[in-house]
Amino acid sequence: MTEQLAATGSASGAGVSPAAGLQKRAVSILQGIVRTGRVANAYLFVGPPMSGKTAAAREFFRGLNKLDRIQTVDYFELAAEKSAIAIEQIRALKSFVQYGPHEQQYLLVVVQKAEKLSLEAANAFLKLLEEPPDGVVFILETVSREALPATIVSRCQAIQFDQLPDAAVRSLLADNPDAEEITALSAGLPHFAALLKEQLAAFREFVGFARDIKAKNFAQIAQYAEALGRDKELLQNYLLLLAQYFRARLDVPQATLALQYAKILRRNINLKLTLEVMFLRMRDL
Repeated sequence: MTEQLAATGSASGAGVSPAAGLQKRAVSILQGIVRTGRVANAYLFVGPPMSGKTAAAREFFRGLNKLDRIQTVDYFELAAEKSAIAIEQIRALKSFVQYGPHEQQYLLVVVQKAEKLSLEAANAFLKLLEEPPDGVVFILETVSREALPATIVSRCQAIQFDQLPDAAVRSLLADNPDAEEITALSAGLPHFAALLKEQLAAFREFVGFARDIKAKNFAQIAQYAEALGRDKELLQNYLLLLAQYFRARLDVPQATLALQYAKILRRNINLKLTLEVMFLRMRDL
């Protein structure tokens, strides 16, 4: 892990994402923490992809340790090696941070796409948050705090990163005949807009099925759940978008259920069975 940390640190000193410069509120909060020295053990960076969360974390680390560049093993970006962040990664991380910083005043760990923590990894990571080593700061990046266990969220200081300006979405959807519909469905979030640009027809079908769920029998539900496939990350994004769709129509129960199952999909589950149960519960609301 030491070699991986060193490589990460060296590469990440190269520059700052332009999106970070748009996050004046978040950056101001982080600068205030550096200035006062009141550093929490864990922060939750919440916001869409490409909104400057990682760039802000790097600047925060440099500020805490008064460094010009990240050339140290005390900065690490943890990401999923496959489809999820595995418990083995958290065990290795625990071993690395247990004695605190190696070279600097603070050791900072950035967990990218923290919603990808497997259930076992999330439980192991929670123990780290409950008994954090001195001088170790954790930053969890996520698109939605609802996608993380409440026990983890409650132990972090949340910092919101705003969605990028509408111009970013308009640029992404330039000359797209469905731009207006995609902008509305994505709530102006660029990462969802990019997904819908490629998946609009399938998502329309998904919304239509959920909207008309009371007219569906079990055979239809089972058949559609089977047809949805095995891509859990895609379906999780569909459910987050579906929650936004229902929330915009003031259908709070359906929105809440969609968010609940977006979290459930993070687990090692029978995907078809889980979707069947979700649709049946939607039908009963």
